[in-house]
Amino acid sequence: MLKNFKKAAIIGAVTFAATLLSGCAGFKNPFDSDDRDRPQRSQGPVSVYSDGAKAKPTKKIIKRKAALILPTKAGAVGIKAAAKDIRDAALMAYKDVSVKYLDLKIYETDGSVRQAVGAARNALKNRADIILGPMLAPSVKAVGRVVAPSGAPMLAFSSDRTAVEGRNSYLISYLPEQNISYAVDFATRKGYDSFGVFWPETPHGQRSAAVFAEEVSARGGELSSSVSYRLNASDFYLNLQEFAEVERRAESPDGMKSPPSWKAVLLADDARALMRVAPALEREHINLKNYLVMGTGIINEPTAKQVEELDGMIFAAPDPRKVNIFNIKFKRRFKRKPVQIAALGYDAVALTGTLVKNHTDAPFTKANLTARSGFDGASGIFRFNENGLSERGLSVMQLQNGKFEVIAASPSSF
Repeated sequence: MLKNFKKAAIIGAVTFAATLLSGCAGFKNPFDSDDRDRPQRSQGPVSVYSDGAKAKPTKKIIKRKAALILPTKAGAVGIKAAAKDIRDAALMAYKDVSVKYLDLKIYETDGSVRQAVGAARNALKNRADIILGPMLAPSVKAVGRVVAPSGAPMLAFSSDRTAVEGRNSYLISYLPEQNISYAVDFATRKGYDSFGVFWPETPHGQRSAAVFAEEVSARGGELSSSVSYRLNASDFYLNLQEFAEVERRAESPDGMKSPPSWKAVLLADDARALMRVAPALEREHINLKNYLVMGTGIINEPTAKQVEELDGMIFAAPDPRKVNIFNIKFKRRFKRKPVQIAALGYDAVALTGTLVKNHTDAPFTKANLTARSGFDGASGIFRFNENGLSERGLSVMQLQNGKFEVIAASPSSF
């Protein structure tokens, strides 16, 4: 029943960032709604587009140099497309918000560690004050080591939490671990105490299973079943039957099977894979509508809406209202819909310009970057911890009748 549980447990485990939630009072977020009927908060961002605060800086602003390193020439189509969207969003932020405060230079690479490191060395030779990027975890690790002795901070776009090793390097990206934490927290608050996880033998699946086990344990829940699978392997259905606990569940006189040991389940795969997984579970007399089904961040895409068996699934995601506003602005400017992580490029450049504006003498100190009040971006609030990881205010979403609905709104402050 607990096949691969030990394996899962030991595996290690946007967008206007121009507003400090406190300390930058009055700076306005262009991706906040202009809904005038909502009560206004006394502090934090207000819902009006603006490129600056009412209060003028008391000192003359010294422009700083920012280097943006992205794999826009990568061979992999998906990586190249994402990098280009991050780049264009960064340029949008530069023109909208930060042109007065930054000299922005873009270094385009093929995605290799060698080119990323070369770009970082060139940026430092050009006296860059801050490095934005890279995007891929191996490059983030290597560039972080190169940049660290200079004292310049690095805001990288990788979602791999192991990519930063301290030394004034930070991940501005969405971390899957936090998505799972939000989902488990929501489930336990609703009274669920027994959990299962069915996870693919992929890096994302392994990380998800490990984090899920940690989060369930931390909240006093019981992880009664953790089973891995390879979707196209010959033993896929055997693993699925093990997770469905086919042999353990008795059959009642009316032909119904008794329920499995878990009441809430994490299906840690993307929508296309779950098109096979969910119906297969149904065939083993697991009616998913009788359980709380949870997904990871990668389920947040339109294909999931087509999987009828997933109706009712919950997952954590950035504030959809703000994301939608950013997407509209991006599409209006570049005539295409951006990938989900594009807003990170906007946040990185807008935040950088804001720090220059609000901290004229030394904008990129650790104290400024790790301000506990955080920043407000296109996809909601975020802040950096001293270990280099970011925290985000997320919404809890649910798939309801082919639509994603917010069932727990993202917070407006930490």
